[in-house]
Amino acid sequence: MPNLKKTLLAVLALTVVTAACADGPMAPEADVALTAAFGKGGKPSGGTDGDASTTGAPTFLHWIEPLAQDVTVSKLCDPSMDCTLSIDAIGAYLTVPINVLDAPTVITMTAVAGTEVNFVFGPHGTQFKKPVKIKVDQEKTNGKGRSFVALYWGNDLDDVLETIPVKQYRKYLLFETDHFSGYAIAM
Repeated sequence: MPNLKKTLLAVLALTVVTAACADGPMAPEADVALTAAFGKGGKPSGGTDGDASTTGAPTFLHWIEPLAQDVTVSKLCDPSMDCTLSIDAIGAYLTVPINVLDAPTVITMTAVAGTEVNFVFGPHGTQFKKPVKIKVDQEKTNGKGRSFVALYWGNDLDDVLETIPVKQYRKYLLFETDHFSGYAIAM
């Protein structure tokens, strides 16, 4: 009987992921494409690692220790309770509050390999009834004592579609979003 429960849970999770992605703005392979593009240094036009005050372009936040490979965590989140995913090694946390999903959904958080603080959340295109919260330990980055914005990329990573305010609380950078895509933190 325990194996039957595991099998049914796996089928439910696969069905939820397929349904959540299929009616979104991008196909399921979009999460993989976004992660690959971010991993190749994908950034908006005019993006820089230099000084934004002289270039007018964003300066991307960097990890103190670059990520050698993508780090992905997934969790089946139930709408009737809060759901938190974490990548403890880099101090990254995603909280999906109660009652923001319509059905149980497998949520993923990927910290993209490289020096820049980039994340891809999925299923791509998921919309929430209220914002989800993302928290990053700024002591793991080169950004201590600076101000930040989170940049949201669209399907092709060529242009910034949205900037989201980032708050600082104690040692954490905090931002919220009501939809899933790829995000990077810039100064």
